[in-house]
Amino acid sequence: MHMAFGVVLTYASIGIVRDSINILSQAVPKDVDLEKVKSALETIQGVKNVHHIHAWSITPSVNIFSTHIHTDDLSKTDDILQQATNTLKEKFGFYFSTIQVEKECAEIDEASDIDITNAKDKRQASQPHEGHGL
Repeated sequence: MHMAFGVVLTYASIGIVRDSINILSQAVPKDVDLEKVKSALETIQGVKNVHHIHAWSITPSVNIFSTHIHTDDLSKTDDILQQATNTLKEKFGFYFSTIQVEKECAEIDEASDIDITNAKDKRQASQPHEGHGL
């Protein structure tokens, strides 16, 4: 009887420990597709591109998001912020987001190694291309 309880308790603990490690390491939540989030934000009128993307969890059900949004027209900043915040909350379920709207990114070189969008671009550039791409 005690052995069965111990096995059930151990099995239940594995998920809790795994979630705790992901939270502490600030890993991208498994239910978040950063490419879809980036694409959705880039459809907002006035957005030129989205970069410095970061998503992490503070609890297993509370996800946080931060990014920089590049625009050529800073007069649209309030509209961009409102639409981006709503998209992140309503479409992707982010509890809280921090968004920096900018005309130029002063830190583009310093943060390139940790930017998920740059990491993907580097992986694609290092892979040989097959067939006829678009």
